[in-house]
Amino acid sequence: MTDLAPNPESDIPGKPTFASRTTLSHIMTHNDTNLLGTVHGGVIMKLVDDADRLQEDHLVHGGG
Repeated sequence: MTDLAPNPESDIPGKPTFASRTTLSHIMTHNDTNLLGTVHGGVIMKLVDDADRLQEDHLVHGGG
């Protein structure tokens, strides 16, 4: 077994998760609602998934 080279990024100090914020906004249109005008649950879940993906990318890849 060989030793792995040290990760240079491990010396970079991190910051707590509460110091980061991701904001995602979406204007709901008639395509996002049912006949009663309420937003489909799947549309909300897609927005939650998108926000989670953006936050993960920010934390993992150090996005600014």
